Amino acid sequence: MAIAMPNTLKNKKTVGLLGNYNDNDTDDFIPRGANTSLSRPSERQIFEKFGSTCKRNF
Repeated sequence: MAIAMPNTLKNKKTVGLLGNYNDNDTDDFIPRGANTSLSRPSERQIFEKFGSTCKRNF
């Protein structure tokens, strides 16, 4: 899957699975309810500590 966002949204308030659209890849993995991102996370940490916080039960 690919998501394309216009430059007009850069540095605005994108969060969650889209990360922060600001050209800074070190602040993209902020778990829901947290203020800081995971520091150099492994794939397992991304899934367990970030991805699972974005999960919704439908």
